[in-house]
Amino acid sequence: MKIPELRWPAREEEYDDDLLLDIEVGVIAFLYRGRNAWHSTWVQNWFREARLYRDIYGARFGAESLRKQGSVFYVREVPALLLRGSRESVVVCDINASAPFSEFDGVGCVPVDTAEGRWIDGIYPGVSLRDATRAFDPASGKWRGAQKAEGSVALGLVSADSSLPSREEELRSVKSYPQGTGYLLGWTTDHARRPLTMEGADAVRDSWQQLADMAARISTEDHDRRSAFIHYRDHVLEAQPHSLWLAARETRRAAAVTRWHELSASWLAARARVADLKTELQAAQAELSAAVDAQFRTADTSAGVRAQRVRVEAARTTVAELETKLVAAKNDERAAFAAQSAGPSHFET
Repeated sequence: MKIPELRWPAREEEYDDDLLLDIEVGVIAFLYRGRNAWHSTWVQNWFREARLYRDIYGARFGAESLRKQGSVFYVREVPALLLRGSRESVVVCDINASAPFSEFDGVGCVPVDTAEGRWIDGIYPGVSLRDATRAFDPASGKWRGAQKAEGSVALGLVSADSSLPSREEELRSVKSYPQGTGYLLGWTTDHARRPLTMEGADAVRDSWQQLADMAARISTEDHDRRSAFIHYRDHVLEAQPHSLWLAARETRRAAAVTRWHELSASWLAARARVADLKTELQAAQAELSAAVDAQFRTADTSAGVRAQRVRVEAARTTVAELETKLVAAKNDERAAFAAQSAGPSHFET
């Protein structure tokens, strides 16, 4: 039976709705293909065409639908981890290592303190199934030694109540050979492949089990496993899952950026207001100057004299009002500039 590739269901859920509840160890079969290429060299498609099966017999049957001219198929029994959740479980295989999972260093409870709060990542009591799965990504930083190749960790999605086969004997490796058109492939032991060891997978499971047992013991109330893990994460570690911490930080920074743009818009509007008032004031001052000059040319009638006087007084009133408005606008501009200048510190990385 083929193990489906990991494709997370599209659904909205809270972080604590599907926590990692347990880690188990088993053995599955890994099918990959080699083809006779130019100059009689062999190309083995380890990653791109990797397929996971529950056992060797299912993998051998699965190879039949992939047959092409010159293809040789390999099936290896490989150690696998089952990350058990409440809604689904994930199968993890370290497929390009002689000692699978021996370099994995992602199980542990070491919170990181920052100015923006305390967070924790990796595999620990209270981590979600999805975050636990991400810890096995080759680029997660949770593997010792050289950078693992992309695709060197194969993932499958199974039901929450699934289990993996176990095997006490030495892990096997077989390869195919053709038996003619119309016949199934033949299979023989692949003596060129050294049997893989279970120690690395066992170590991951044992490390997890120690943490899970500790979290259950520390929980002082009659909690179920899920509740005990949440209590341990929130009240003992007092740390936020890294993915949630990152999301909260991005929300805060997005809000800060939005606020900064709002402050920038306010400052630009204040600058424009100052510029407009300066233009109006210049026009009002020109009108006042013209009105004063006109007074030196005495009008012929008393009505004309009165009109000249009213014009001067109106011009002076307008200038005084605009000067008052300009002072206030400049104060507003300085305040808006100060607020805008302080904004970037809230979201700089």
